[in-house]
Amino acid sequence: MREILKAPRSGWAKPWKLALVLGCLAVVLACVAAWGLWPEDEYSYVTVRPHHAPLVVTVRASGTLEPMNTVKVGAELSGTIRTVHKDFNDTVRKGEVLARFDVTELQAQSDRLEAQLAMAVANERSGTVQLTEDRREYARKKKLRSRGVVSQKDLDLALYALQRSEAACSSRKSEVQAARAELRELQHKLAKADIVSPVDGLVLERKVEAGQAVASGFQTPELFILVSDLSSMKLLLNIDEADTGPLRVGQAASFRVDAYPHALFPATLTKLRYAPERDGGVVVYKAEFAVDNASLRLRPGMTATADITVAEVERALVVPNATLRFRPPEVPSAPGQDRSKVDGKSLWVQNGESIAEVQVRTGKTDGRFTEILDGVGPESEVVVSARRVE
Repeated sequence: MREILKAPRSGWAKPWKLALVLGCLAVVLACVAAWGLWPEDEYSYVTVRPHHAPLVVTVRASGTLEPMNTVKVGAELSGTIRTVHKDFNDTVRKGEVLARFDVTELQAQSDRLEAQLAMAVANERSGTVQLTEDRREYARKKKLRSRGVVSQKDLDLALYALQRSEAACSSRKSEVQAARAELRELQHKLAKADIVSPVDGLVLERKVEAGQAVASGFQTPELFILVSDLSSMKLLLNIDEADTGPLRVGQAASFRVDAYPHALFPATLTKLRYAPERDGGVVVYKAEFAVDNASLRLRPGMTATADITVAEVERALVVPNATLRFRPPEVPSAPGQDRSKVDGKSLWVQNGESIAEVQVRTGKTDGRFTEILDGVGPESEVVVSARRVE
């Protein structure tokens, strides 16, 4: 019996495996073809044209209204307030009494010092009389001594008596001066017992009541706060350090207060202080603005929000700030770029169905619109936003 030997058949020769490979290859080729033939995304663009308009650049800040001149009235005495003559909002004249201390004890001391002064004056007169008498006695004995009637001892005793009288008279004069000085000092204190207004004005704040004890130590206690005039006030604004550059004395501002939300009040910059302050971790500088308050509608301490005009362009070619932030969807922003900030370097302009990036030179901005100095004109169609066409 003859054996017939056959060569082993390759695995690729199996029909089902070959069909599987050909099928996968066909799917891949179909996907590649479909990807190449798939239409690209289409977008429609919203555009605006640059236009001429007035451009006002402002700096916004908040602060409070304060009186132009504030006078704090204190007391140099310690004691009890007997009467209070003025209250909040009362008008006062210079020299008018605002309050009085109880001076019962001071008056008693004054009476005692007046009695001491009278006694010192009487002692001085008595000493003057004694001095006159001793002078005459010494002159008489000196004359008798020249005649040999009295001894030298008697003349010496008369001289000693005269010298004692002169010394006593000088001491009594000093006592009179000291008594008068003490009395003047007490009278000065009595004069300070009346708290008087140093200016014509208005009582802004009263910090004392009748019967209240006041202690005057190293710091003078404040009893009243007066304002000389409320028809002129000052507005103190906290200016961020980044906004101080364009500020100049004389610039105009307008502000609102919560009490009159629909009213706009004018102000003028008079001073930008150099002293830095911190407000919530941010460095700010105080700016003073003069405010006309002839109507007396504004009150000290009111919170105000102001817009300071730092630049004006009567006829500027402007575009919305959104056009400067726009980038086509297929053009990614640079790494780390904040697209919410105006870069001021380029715009995208539509020409027919396509758009092109145009380099521009920007000027001032008010936060909503930016001035275009060069690059596009009023006839340009500047892209604001893009929308995918379904």
